[in-house]
Amino acid sequence: MTIVDFLYEAKRLGFQGVQLCENFNLLDLNKKELFNIKEIADNLGLFIEIGMNDLTENNLFKHMKIAKILSSNLLRVVISRNTFNNIQNIEYLQESSFDLLKGEFQVLSIKIDRILFYIYNIIYLVRQHD
Repeated sequence: MTIVDFLYEAKRLGFQGVQLCENFNLLDLNKKELFNIKEIADNLGLFIEIGMNDLTENNLFKHMKIAKILSSNLLRVVISRNTFNNIQNIEYLQESSFDLLKGEFQVLSIKIDRILFYIYNIIYLVRQHD
């Protein structure tokens, strides 16, 4: 299913918005393609949120740019196994992203979903006691 198909299906099913994540390979799209997606979503009356994994400074910034083009007010970041091992990096990115949010990305909120972090942490603690 393409992003455009997904948007039309979401509208058909009565949704008011969608979350576009990495399974749609957003990083492979050029600005023209992103603006086209935004235009279609606007015409359908759908809002767009962006979702991502692999919390690195470069990946975060790329997704923030995509969110800006798509007029997304929310960037949801899921802490994956890759970022679980580097909690200091996560804390650094949280702090550094605040500076970006004061500038050109003022309307964007970043939601860092730590549920996987807690699950991995619990598994680690259980394994330590075995």
